Amino acid sequence: MVVVASLTGLLRMLLIILGVIFLLRLLAQFISNKNYAAEQERIAAEHKKLEKEKRRKEKEAGKTNVLGNDNSNNDIEDVDFEELD
Repeated sequence: MVVVASLTGLLRMLLIILGVIFLLRLLAQFISNKNYAAEQERIAAEHKKLEKEKRRKEKEAGKTNVLGNDNSNNDIEDVDFEELD
């Protein structure tokens, strides 16, 4: 059995191969852009969160927080201090 390749068959095969390569590159670029956009959104949200925290810290700068002890026992004894000469 003898198989003869024709010029039109060869061009058709090359065109199909180039078409598949083009579609794969187009699909890869689309997926890459989608991942890039999602990453940019995540970075923007993180930046916004950090800016909000920074503004909160600047607003609360110099304030004193008193953290109370929630112990219910009132066995606290006052101590008198004496001045030393």
